Amino acid sequence: MKKLILTLSAMALATGAFAQGYVTFGNATGTLEDTNNSISPFFGGLGGGNQGSATGATSVSATALYYTALLTESYSGTLTSDTNVLDGTWTYTGLQTQNGASGQPGKIAAVNDQVANNWGIGSTQQFILVAWSADLGTTWASVSNELNLALSGNNTLLAAQLNGAVGFFGVSAVSFEAAQPAPSAPAAQLWSSSLGAQTYGNPISTGIALYIVPVPEPATLALAGLGGLGLLLFRRRRQ
Repeated sequence: MKKLILTLSAMALATGAFAQGYVTFGNATGTLEDTNNSISPFFGGLGGGNQGSATGATSVSATALYYTALLTESYSGTLTSDTNVLDGTWTYTGLQTQNGASGQPGKIAAVNDQVANNWGIGSTQQFILVAWSADLGTTWASVSNELNLALSGNNTLLAAQLNGAVGFFGVSAVSFEAAQPAPSAPAAQLWSSSLGAQTYGNPISTGIALYIVPVPEPATLALAGLGGLGLLLFRRRRQ
């Protein structure tokens, strides 16, 4: 009997250890405040770094659609200085939302008490939020793929996705929280303008500045197309 109890206890502990925790994030009106007429730092703009200063800012359009996704990284007590969400060190949690109410273009719709993949109950992780305009795509998987290809020199997919539109991209500051069992209150709030007893860490209290994602000149695309056509003709001749 004692062995059975010990076995069941061990199984319960193991289940708890691997169970995914719950978090919630939203923001105050206007936190996603500005798009910027300068090139995204990920593409060499603003003299390096990943966020830069909010220069050349313009108001976020009331009708524009923006998406925000939650990424995590292990936390050992010191926040990382790495805000490059495309370098493979950050893990997507599966949580994504978009800007919300009409007339509040900067307000991100709350995602309340949702399971965050790869974030166990009670586990403290550092996290970052990444935001982009809908012109770049509707999922983090597709957008990150486009941007990674563009950074490696292949911007064909990105140019085709934008199709002449202007895409914006940006990241938040880095912070940390402990995911909680749910449904439960108070929640592990990831984005808050003030700290309080409801938090299990340090929620982000600043906004996300979005910067222009550069696309190739039409001439560059034309040359690329001619190059592809030439290869196709060459292969046909060899066959």
